[in-house]
Amino acid sequence: MEGHVYEDQELVDRAKAGSEEAFSALVGLYQERIWRIVSRILRDEDLALEVTQETFSRALVALPRFDFRAKFSTWLISIARNAAFDIYRSRKARGPHVSIDDAGDQIEQEGSKDPGVAVADAELAEKVRKAMTRLKPRHRMLLVLREYEDMQYEDIAKVLGVPVGTVESGLHRARKRLREILGEIEL
Repeated sequence: MEGHVYEDQELVDRAKAGSEEAFSALVGLYQERIWRIVSRILRDEDLALEVTQETFSRALVALPRFDFRAKFSTWLISIARNAAFDIYRSRKARGPHVSIDDAGDQIEQEGSKDPGVAVADAELAEKVRKAMTRLKPRHRMLLVLREYEDMQYEDIAKVLGVPVGTVESGLHRARKRLREILGEIEL
C-alpha cells in the first residue's frame, strides 16, 4: 500500500473538489483491505461488508477535513476501526454473536506440496482462528494490524490514537494472551 501515497494525494485532492470518479478510485484501492481488517475483528463477513460500506460513507463526509498529517490508508483504517467497534459494542449490548474468524486463512491459502505439512498448517490455522476469537477486540485489532496487515507500530499508534509505547505494550500483552489461549485449545 505504500506505493499509493502519491496516487492517494492526487485522488483525495480531486475527491475533495467533488470528483465522484476519484472517490470511487479510492474505494477501489482500499475496499478489500478494509473489509479484510474488519472481518478479522468482527469475525463476520456479512457484517464486515456493512462496516466497510459505513467506513467509506464516513470517509466521504470527513474527507474535506483530511489533511495528510497521516497516510490516507492510516486515516481510513482509523475510521474502519471506529465503525467496527461501534458495531461490536452495539452487538455486545444485544448479546453474544458467534461466527467464524478467518485469522488463519493466510496460512491455509499458502498450501504445501507435502500433505503432512498441509494438514499441520490447517490444524494450526484452525487453532489460531479459535484463539483469536477469544481475545479482547482491542488485542485482536492490534494483532490483525501488525501481524496480518504488517503495519508499522507508528501507523498502528495513529490508527488507534495512542502513543507508540502503548501499541508496543498492548501487542506484548496480546501475544502473551494468544500464547496462553493457544496452549488451552485442543483440536
